[in-house]
Amino acid sequence: MSKHFGKQLIVIALAIQLSKLYAAADIPNCAFRDTVSLVNVRSNADGSYTYQGLRIPQNMTATYSYEELSDGTIVTATPHIRGCACKLKQCIQLCCLPNELLDDKTKKCAPRNAVDYPRISTYRSDFTEKKNIDVFEDFIPQQRMPCEEFKILNSALDIEFNILFENGTIYYAIKDKYITHRDFCLTPFWYNETWNLNPVVCFKEIQTTHSVAKPEYFGNHIA
Repeated sequence: MSKHFGKQLIVIALAIQLSKLYAAADIPNCAFRDTVSLVNVRSNADGSYTYQGLRIPQNMTATYSYEELSDGTIVTATPHIRGCACKLKQCIQLCCLPNELLDDKTKKCAPRNAVDYPRISTYRSDFTEKKNIDVFEDFIPQQRMPCEEFKILNSALDIEFNILFENGTIYYAIKDKYITHRDFCLTPFWYNETWNLNPVVCFKEIQTTHSVAKPEYFGNHIA
Protein backbone atom coordinates (compact mmCIF):
# COMPACT_ATOMS: atom_id res chain seq x y z
CA MET A 1 0.00 0.00 0.00
CA SER A 2 1.42 3.39 -0.99
CA LYS A 3 1.79 6.15 1.59
CA HIS A 4 -0.53 8.36 -0.49
CA PHE A 5 -3.26 5.71 -0.53
CA GLY A 6 -2.81 5.16 3.20
CA LYS A 7 -3.30 8.86 3.87
CA GLN A 8 -6.45 8.85 1.74
CA LEU A 9 -7.88 6.00 3.82
CA ILE A 10 -7.15 7.92 7.03
CA VAL A 11 -8.89 11.03 5.67
CA ILE A 12 -11.91 8.96 4.59
CA ALA A 13 -12.06 7.25 7.99
CA LEU A 14 -11.98 10.61 9.79
CA ALA A 15 -14.69 11.98 7.48
CA ILE A 16 -16.90 8.98 8.21
CA GLN A 17 -16.32 9.36 11.94
CA LEU A 18 -17.20 13.05 11.79
CA SER A 19 -20.35 12.36 9.77
CA LYS A 20 -21.41 9.80 12.37
CA LEU A 21 -21.01 12.40 15.08
CA TYR A 22 -23.32 14.80 13.27
CA ALA A 23 -25.71 12.01 12.34
CA ALA A 24 -26.10 11.02 15.99
CA ALA A 25 -29.45 11.69 17.60
CA ASP A 26 -29.08 15.46 17.73
CA ILE A 27 -32.08 17.51 18.81
CA PRO A 28 -33.95 18.72 15.69
CA ASN A 29 -33.70 22.46 14.98
CA CYS A 30 -31.39 23.00 17.96
CA ALA A 31 -27.78 24.12 17.55
CA PHE A 32 -25.27 22.55 19.91
CA ARG A 33 -24.67 25.95 21.51
CA ASP A 34 -28.33 26.04 22.50
CA THR A 35 -27.99 22.82 24.50
CA VAL A 36 -26.92 22.16 28.08
CA SER A 37 -25.42 19.03 29.59
CA LEU A 38 -27.85 16.98 31.68
CA VAL A 39 -25.21 14.54 32.89
CA ASN A 40 -25.82 15.27 36.57
CA VAL A 41 -29.60 15.69 36.27
CA ARG A 42 -32.00 12.79 36.88
CA SER A 43 -34.87 12.39 34.45
CA ASN A 44 -38.47 12.79 35.60
CA ALA A 45 -41.07 10.02 35.35
CA ASP A 46 -42.28 11.35 31.99
CA GLY A 47 -38.75 11.43 30.53
CA SER A 48 -38.36 15.19 30.91
CA TYR A 49 -35.54 16.87 32.84
CA THR A 50 -35.63 19.77 35.28
CA TYR A 51 -32.59 21.99 34.78
CA GLN A 52 -32.19 25.01 37.09
CA GLY A 53 -35.96 25.09 37.56
CA LEU A 54 -36.63 24.77 33.82
CA ARG A 55 -38.53 21.74 32.55
CA ILE A 56 -37.02 20.35 29.35
CA PRO A 57 -39.41 17.87 27.66
CA GLN A 58 -38.10 14.52 26.46
CA ASN A 59 -38.47 15.45 22.77
CA MET A 60 -36.01 18.31 23.34
CA THR A 61 -33.28 16.03 24.67
CA ALA A 62 -30.89 13.61 22.95
CA THR A 63 -27.71 11.63 23.49
CA TYR A 64 -24.58 13.28 22.09
CA SER A 65 -21.23 11.60 21.51
CA TYR A 66 -19.40 14.85 20.77
CA GLU A 67 -18.97 18.36 22.11
CA GLU A 68 -18.39 21.69 20.41
CA LEU A 69 -15.68 23.87 21.94
CA SER A 70 -15.72 27.66 22.06
CA ASP A 71 -13.84 27.95 18.76
CA GLY A 72 -16.28 25.63 16.98
CA THR A 73 -13.99 22.59 17.09
CA ILE A 74 -15.87 19.29 17.33
CA VAL A 75 -14.40 16.79 19.80
CA THR A 76 -15.47 13.27 20.65
CA ALA A 77 -16.94 12.78 24.10
CA THR A 78 -18.45 10.11 26.28
CA PRO A 79 -22.11 9.71 25.19
CA HIS A 80 -24.21 12.02 27.36
CA ILE A 81 -27.67 13.56 27.48
CA ARG A 82 -28.15 17.19 26.45
CA GLY A 83 -31.26 19.35 26.46
CA CYS A 84 -32.27 22.28 24.24
CA ALA A 85 -32.61 24.73 27.13
CA CYS A 86 -31.90 27.91 25.15
CA LYS A 87 -35.03 27.37 23.03
CA LEU A 88 -37.11 27.43 26.22
CA LYS A 89 -35.39 30.19 28.19
CA GLN A 90 -32.96 32.94 27.22
CA CYS A 91 -29.31 31.91 27.52
CA ILE A 92 -26.48 34.26 28.41
CA GLN A 93 -22.75 33.71 28.04
CA LEU A 94 -20.32 34.12 30.93
CA CYS A 95 -16.67 34.55 29.93
CA CYS A 96 -15.41 32.41 32.81
CA LEU A 97 -16.64 30.03 35.49
CA PRO A 98 -18.69 31.54 38.36
CA ASN A 99 -15.68 31.63 40.70
CA GLU A 100 -13.51 33.39 38.10
CA LEU A 101 -13.21 36.69 36.25
CA LEU A 102 -11.67 37.71 32.95
CA ASP A 103 -8.39 39.50 33.66
CA ASP A 104 -8.21 42.65 31.54
CA LYS A 105 -4.40 42.49 31.36
CA THR A 106 -3.64 38.80 30.82
CA LYS A 107 -6.84 38.26 28.79
CA LYS A 108 -7.38 35.00 30.66
CA CYS A 109 -9.76 33.74 33.32
CA ALA A 110 -8.42 34.09 36.86
CA PRO A 111 -9.77 33.22 40.33
CA ARG A 112 -11.72 35.92 42.13
CA ASN A 113 -12.06 36.33 45.88
CA ALA A 114 -15.59 37.72 46.10
CA VAL A 115 -18.23 35.25 47.33
CA ASP A 116 -21.35 36.73 45.74
CA TYR A 117 -21.72 36.93 41.98
CA PRO A 118 -22.37 40.50 40.74
CA ARG A 119 -25.88 41.40 39.69
CA ILE A 120 -26.94 43.42 36.67
CA SER A 121 -29.94 45.41 35.48
CA THR A 122 -31.87 44.40 32.37
CA TYR A 123 -34.28 46.35 30.20
CA ARG A 124 -37.43 45.43 28.34
CA SER A 125 -38.06 46.57 24.77
CA ASP A 126 -39.88 49.64 26.11
CA PHE A 127 -36.75 50.48 28.17
CA THR A 128 -38.37 49.79 31.53
CA GLU A 129 -35.68 48.62 33.91
CA LYS A 130 -35.48 45.50 36.05
CA LYS A 131 -32.78 46.13 38.65
CA ASN A 132 -30.25 43.83 40.27
CA ILE A 133 -31.19 40.58 38.60
CA ASP A 134 -29.43 37.28 39.26
CA VAL A 135 -28.21 35.94 35.91
CA PHE A 136 -28.43 32.40 37.27
CA GLU A 137 -32.18 32.85 37.83
CA ASP A 138 -33.26 35.06 34.94
CA PHE A 139 -31.09 33.38 32.29
CA ILE A 140 -29.52 30.03 31.46
CA PRO A 141 -25.79 30.78 31.90
CA GLN A 142 -23.21 29.16 29.61
CA GLN A 143 -19.45 29.56 29.91
CA ARG A 144 -18.00 30.56 26.55
CA MET A 145 -15.42 33.07 25.33
CA PRO A 146 -16.57 34.23 21.86
CA CYS A 147 -13.42 36.02 20.69
CA GLU A 148 -9.63 36.26 20.87
CA GLU A 149 -9.30 40.05 21.01
CA PHE A 150 -11.71 42.06 23.11
CA LYS A 151 -12.36 44.95 25.45
CA ILE A 152 -14.27 44.82 28.73
CA LEU A 153 -16.82 47.63 28.57
CA ASN A 154 -17.36 49.78 31.64
CA SER A 155 -20.97 50.98 31.74
CA ALA A 156 -20.02 53.68 34.25
CA LEU A 157 -18.13 55.53 31.50
CA ASP A 158 -20.16 57.53 28.98
CA ILE A 159 -17.96 56.41 26.08
CA GLU A 160 -18.54 52.74 26.94
CA PHE A 161 -22.16 52.96 28.12
CA ASN A 162 -24.23 49.89 27.32
CA ILE A 163 -27.38 48.19 28.53
CA LEU A 164 -28.51 44.57 28.60
CA PHE A 165 -31.99 43.67 27.35
CA GLU A 166 -33.94 40.76 28.79
CA ASN A 167 -33.65 38.98 25.43
CA GLY A 168 -29.88 38.76 25.99
CA THR A 169 -28.94 41.55 23.56
CA ILE A 170 -26.51 44.34 24.48
CA TYR A 171 -27.01 47.88 23.20
CA TYR A 172 -23.62 49.62 22.78
CA ALA A 173 -24.67 53.27 22.84
CA ILE A 174 -21.71 55.14 21.33
CA LYS A 175 -21.74 52.86 18.26
CA ASP A 176 -25.54 52.65 18.15
CA LYS A 177 -25.05 48.90 17.86
CA TYR A 178 -26.99 45.89 19.10
CA ILE A 179 -24.87 42.84 19.97
CA THR A 180 -26.58 39.44 20.18
CA HIS A 181 -25.91 37.15 23.14
CA ARG A 182 -23.68 34.80 21.11
CA ASP A 183 -21.29 37.65 20.25
CA PHE A 184 -20.37 38.77 23.77
CA CYS A 185 -19.90 37.41 27.26
CA LEU A 186 -20.21 38.85 30.76
CA THR A 187 -17.49 39.02 33.40
CA PRO A 188 -17.23 40.33 36.97
CA PHE A 189 -15.44 43.68 36.85
CA TRP A 190 -14.04 45.71 39.77
CA TYR A 191 -14.57 49.46 39.43
CA ASN A 192 -15.05 52.26 41.95
CA GLU A 193 -14.83 49.86 44.91
CA THR A 194 -17.74 47.85 43.51
CA TRP A 195 -18.14 44.56 41.69
CA ASN A 196 -20.14 44.87 38.49
CA LEU A 197 -21.07 42.46 35.73
CA ASN A 198 -19.77 43.89 32.47
CA PRO A 199 -19.90 42.76 28.84
CA VAL A 200 -16.92 42.03 26.64
CA VAL A 201 -17.01 43.54 23.15
CA CYS A 202 -15.12 41.56 20.50
CA PHE A 203 -12.57 42.84 18.01
CA LYS A 204 -11.50 39.48 16.57
CA GLU A 205 -13.55 36.30 16.68
CA ILE A 206 -12.02 32.91 17.45
CA GLN A 207 -11.23 31.11 14.20
CA THR A 208 -13.60 28.20 13.72
CA THR A 209 -12.20 24.78 12.86
CA HIS A 210 -13.87 21.40 12.49
CA SER A 211 -11.99 18.30 13.53
CA VAL A 212 -12.42 15.06 15.42
CA ALA A 213 -10.26 14.96 18.51
CA LYS A 214 -10.17 13.53 21.96
CA PRO A 215 -11.33 16.17 24.48
CA GLU A 216 -8.98 17.23 27.25
CA TYR A 217 -11.88 17.41 29.68
CA PHE A 218 -15.59 16.74 29.69
CA GLY A 219 -17.85 19.76 29.39
CA ASN A 220 -16.39 23.16 28.58
CA HIS A 221 -19.37 25.24 29.63
CA ILE A 222 -21.23 25.97 32.82
CA ALA A 223 -24.26 24.58 31.01
